[in-house]
Amino acid sequence: MTIHTKWMELLRSEATEAFQYGELTASVGASFIDGQIKLMKSESVLTWADFIYSKFTSTIMRHFLLYGCTTVVLAFDDKRFVPRAKAITQCKRRSGVQIIDFDESSTLPNDLPVEWKESIMNSWFKHRVIELICTNVPRLVAPPKGCSLIVDWETTREYVYGDAEAPEIKDHGCAEIGEVCSLQTKLLLFLLLTNFLSGRPQIHALDAQSRVPYAHRGHRRRLHSDCAGAESRGV
Repeated sequence: MTIHTKWMELLRSEATEAFQYGELTASVGASFIDGQIKLMKSESVLTWADFIYSKFTSTIMRHFLLYGCTTVVLAFDDKRFVPRAKAITQCKRRSGVQIIDFDESSTLPNDLPVEWKESIMNSWFKHRVIELICTNVPRLVAPPKGCSLIVDWETTREYVYGDAEAPEIKDHGCAEIGEVCSLQTKLLLFLLLTNFLSGRPQIHALDAQSRVPYAHRGHRRRLHSDCAGAESRGV
């Protein structure tokens, strides 16, 4: 997945009626969790187990049990598709930060680094952390029977939970992802995945950044049209 820095601003301005705030009045069919923004942690999180549980496992289970989701999408940036324009933002974030030495051959330490910000800004350290999350979270969650967890990173893999001890694994091709990445918005990737898997024209979701529930009541055609129009304006 990839991101346009204006994706939420565009959606809120171009499709205002697609957002509804307040308490949910019905179960949510599917939700999207932006894993990238959850990679930061507080100083109170001291172990890898605590990090995975507090930032990911508990959040995913809340979506299944509290919001009534049957499908949860956990997605991370695939740096192969991150636009070059994001390099400017990354340079600003790295300014004044003493990033740790960590390369492609390095492995994660047994203990969480005290200098978390300096560590997570190293691209290969971040890669290993995401790898750890994607490998372990699917086996640590216990959704109700019939629910699915989709992990989208370098591949798109669906875990379907049933009576068996381990979930059924389905790998989905990424032929259509290039089309969505050209729009540079994570939400459209979410819409593509959920529509591809369920065939439903209406998608319900949760705002991963503000954690405020909202419903996408507009049809897929309207959202694609709005975002395509924004892209044509060079935004």
